[in-house]
Amino acid sequence: MEKVGQQSVLNDLVELKRQADQTEQKLNSEKSAGLIGDVSAVTGNAARGMRTERAAFFFTGESGAAYIHIKTPLKPTVDNVMYHFTLTGYCYGESRDVSNTFAGFCYGPNDTLISVGGSGTHDANGVPHSYISSDGYVTLRMHFTNTYFLNLVLDSIYLDGGRVFREGDFEIIRSTQESI
Repeated sequence: MEKVGQQSVLNDLVELKRQADQTEQKLNSEKSAGLIGDVSAVTGNAARGMRTERAAFFFTGESGAAYIHIKTPLKPTVDNVMYHFTLTGYCYGESRDVSNTFAGFCYGPNDTLISVGGSGTHDANGVPHSYISSDGYVTLRMHFTNTYFLNLVLDSIYLDGGRVFREGDFEIIRSTQESI
């Protein structure tokens, strides 16, 4: 791409980020004023199989290689539940979609994770990974070679012994460290 074309694309990206920031500020303001509720949506009328759409959202304009860690509210010392999360989005810095699934069992009696599985586009050593963070929370991890203009949305399914997750239950962290 010639230099003039590259500058045009960069200018467009800067403008898109400005517009996205304005929209986010407006939504946060409306939410604080009580004009709108949580943006996550729960569907289904029975415990098993209920879905939470947009339980968490993440955006970064930072570039460079990094891990994205999603700290859940689950702790093996307290919780004895199965989990299933789907993470989708787009990473402009890699020119590719993001599609990952994380599943497993936060097993309280042994303070560990068992029957852990995962699949997807962004992985660390073969599969998207679930692990227990240094402060004891079930954490989801994936690796990106360039997080520039990374947009992610996390959905969940209510499984036996699980719970319905909502916006605000998760902490999403961009880090160069493999574990947090």
